[in-house]
Amino acid sequence: MKLRHKKLSPREVMFVRHLLEGRKKKDAAALAGCPVKTAGVAASKLLMRPRVLEALRRGAETKLNAGVAVGAIVLKELAESAKSEEVRFKAALALLDRGGLPLVKQTETRHLLTDTRTDVELIEHVRGLARKLKLPLPGALIESPTEPVEVEPGEGAA
Repeated sequence: MKLRHKKLSPREVMFVRHLLEGRKKKDAAALAGCPVKTAGVAASKLLMRPRVLEALRRGAETKLNAGVAVGAIVLKELAESAKSEEVRFKAALALLDRGGLPLVKQTETRHLLTDTRTDVELIEHVRGLARKLKLPLPGALIESPTEPVEVEPGEGAA
């Protein structure tokens, strides 16, 4: 990758190039021509220069953009030809997501309602509803209970 910027010195260009290749700061400074004994200090000073930081940003952005293209190609290949259905599915989802078309995630919400009425209160409520709707009551609900009434399933159904 060519890093030619009229504002960067040859040493700065080499320093940036070595950093972008993944070298440590001190090693990049030494490889750029700084004395080995003071390479760590020189690297810190070089990294304080706005033009060096800008060159690093541009270089890193270029590398990332190139990596995005490679990543998209790999995802496409996985989505098309991976042996595992799960891998193909995940690769396809990743492609959709990166293309701006994420799948809508379905969620399930459960609501728990708690009725704190007593059995007697519930029976009175059922009686009131039956009167209002003009429905027949099961025989056990016709009486006026003071204790819970057991009603067989289906009893009183019209």
